[in-house]
Amino acid sequence: MTLSDLQSAALTDVGRRRPNNEDALIALPEYGVFCVADGMGGQAEGEVASKAVVDSYQSTFDAAKEKGQNGIVLSKSELSSLAIQDACRWIYTRSLTQGTQGSGTTSVSLVFKDSPLEGATVQHAGDSRIYRFRARSLEQVTTDHSVATLAGVADESALPAMFRGMVTRAVGVQESVELEEADVDVRPGDVFLLCSDGLTRMLSDLEIARILEGLDSVNIDEIAKKLVDRANEEGGDDNISVILVALPS
Repeated sequence: MTLSDLQSAALTDVGRRRPNNEDALIALPEYGVFCVADGMGGQAEGEVASKAVVDSYQSTFDAAKEKGQNGIVLSKSELSSLAIQDACRWIYTRSLTQGTQGSGTTSVSLVFKDSPLEGATVQHAGDSRIYRFRARSLEQVTTDHSVATLAGVADESALPAMFRGMVTRAVGVQESVELEEADVDVRPGDVFLLCSDGLTRMLSDLEIARILEGLDSVNIDEIAKKLVDRANEEGGDDNISVILVALPS
């Protein structure tokens, strides 16, 4: 199996209650690289931060492709980390000059080996998530960097209002960010979902799994749209971003 065998769909939506979209995403299927970023720090600053991450991915991998003809040695996961750290420095430096300290973005990335069945690497900071759907079972493969997780609270509504939605790691809040990185195993028929919390605050894991079961009968773009539509139907309290990546059985 090669990267060309992967099917993917990417969709972002402003939701029903926000005036603008602070989420950004990028899908680079030719490299097997996918990323979702959820900006924070005010309307314009959140947009700037999340866009900085996806722009950094594009420029980093474009540059690597050009240099590769002359013998580049960095792995794709190293390039992914480099893209995030470059964006982090840019966001942080800009915040100092603009007086917008505290602005930043979550980031969650999935990086496949050139042969996808050899596995993939997950890198993340914040509470955007990656799930793996396998044999009709949904598993969250990232752990939220959030106050709710630190407190051991499954339902953050149990927290005081000031701590709800608060993340403990983010890109751009400091000059560098500590990314959590892990390898995940990949099997034929697996489906991976990258998403911002605008999806997971609206839909339970059970409902997400039920929607993903529909891949047996409809195409991947329709499933991505259905996830976004259902989140909006449930209130659309935040921006909603999803990337789906499916392996053939």
